[in-house]
Amino acid sequence: MSETIQKLCELRTQISCCDAATATQLPKTTHSLIVEVLDAAPACAYVVDCLPAISVSMNTLLRALGTFGRQPRSQGAIADARSDLLRMIDIFFDEVSLQLAPQSNVVFFRA
Repeated sequence: MSETIQKLCELRTQISCCDAATATQLPKTTHSLIVEVLDAAPACAYVVDCLPAISVSMNTLLRALGTFGRQPRSQGAIADARSDLLRMIDIFFDEVSLQLAPQSNVVFFRA
């Protein structure tokens, strides 16, 4: 799992500093990391539910950066798109971590 965490850190760095030219590698990098994680984790609806949001966030960032011949958007729009994608990636990995954690370590509180 530590190797996966290292790859996640590298992906987060890549998302944080990519431009229109380097952003075209994001889908491939993200896909390989997600597949690796899904292969190692037990099936869980919460984990799978994160995938469409990651896809939409990725598309929004690529469009904002102006990849594939599009006009780039404002720096604010790019920053928002980066933030959304990073948030979706974090949610995905949080769900995977919860799924892999021993159930005795998960505590639920009643209100």
